[in-house]
Amino acid sequence: MEAMPEQQDTMPAEYTTNTQFLVSGTAEGPPWTGYYVHLPGACLAVTNIYSMWFELRHRKTEFEAHRLAQEGLSLIDAPLKGINYV
Repeated sequence: MEAMPEQQDTMPAEYTTNTQFLVSGTAEGPPWTGYYVHLPGACLAVTNIYSMWFELRHRKTEFEAHRLAQEGLSLIDAPLKGINYV
């Protein structure tokens, strides 16, 4: 689904375990501003939609929430009431 990376660090700290909010614009910085999970040798872009973490990717001129973040990333989800999370 279409998504946009967060432009400000607005997520409550209890839901950002294992993520870091990074700002683009430096030589060592990420390609865009948003939340990232650090992996050995890489950073994985993630976004939070409806209190669930998704892996984020850039395709052509758009961003998309590619899939729910993998369980092994140990991100904390708190789906909004009424969402069938299973």
